[in-house]
Amino acid sequence: MKRKSESLEKAAETMISVDEAATKDYIKEKIEIESKISTLEKRKQDLDKDISEMDELKNELNLKILELKSLKQRERLNDLKFDIKDMSK
Repeated sequence: MKRKSESLEKAAETMISVDEAATKDYIKEKIEIESKISTLEKRKQDLDKDISEMDELKNELNLKILELKSLKQRERLNDLKFDIKDMSK
């Protein structure tokens, strides 16, 4: 899109002396393309931010999973200790 925008600008510069209406059309199309480029760049920034936030949430989720696994292991250990004490009576 950027290359097309640049080529349209060069074409407009060339055409300005030949056909003013065509030059205006080239300039209008160039402005529209630059607007689309700007919009796409903004969307990319937003998506990059969303990806970063998702990565953070994924890390938090993994941490919570590890915490739960640890709690389950502690429960098992406590159950085993209780069973051992109960068996030795």
